[in-house]
Amino acid sequence: MSGTGSNYSIRDEIQAFWSERAATFDQGVGHEIFSEAERRGWRQLLARHLGDGAGRNALDLASGTGVISHLLHDAGFGVTGADWSEAMLEQARNKAAQRQADIRFILRDAENTMEPRQSFDVITNRHLVWTLVDPKAAFAEWFALLRPGGKLLIVDANMGKKAGYRICALCWSAFRWQNRANTWPQLWPSVWPQFAPRSIFLAPCPPKRW
Repeated sequence: MSGTGSNYSIRDEIQAFWSERAATFDQGVGHEIFSEAERRGWRQLLARHLGDGAGRNALDLASGTGVISHLLHDAGFGVTGADWSEAMLEQARNKAAQRQADIRFILRDAENTMEPRQSFDVITNRHLVWTLVDPKAAFAEWFALLRPGGKLLIVDANMGKKAGYRICALCWSAFRWQNRANTWPQLWPSVWPQFAPRSIFLAPCPPKRW
């Protein structure tokens, strides 16, 4: 989609792209959860990397219709879902109302959230990193939002790769890196030097092991 005005930016185009897909987004494979086995896999993944919610504050960036936000809520986190598309947020708020889930959904740019510094214990995002306009600024923003000891969990795909998805969880604990292959080679050279002291964990996504 192209804008006709001179002030139309790539961020406007991204916003329009996802807004146009909001009404049918949950129908796509890899968006909504369609089986209990899939739901169980997501719960295991979140528990393994993030632990029990226990009332801790979680920010779900690019929350879309709220799928991951609801999983975090079910795990006991106090959840804020942020997305760049108001149409997506409308779907998310309707879903939360139907499920009587107390989740805060807000319109935000993931690269500049305007949320208070050190206000979250956990930050998650799914299918966001590949869309970032300025990855370096985004990672700096996310780490600034985390409290000491906080964790960042990223779920994204190696687009077009047979290996499928890779899960990456970054936290502020001792340095560790496993399985460096296929991890956004265009992104890490600019981002990695700043965040090397924090840990990175990689694991395969479904349909294989979680």
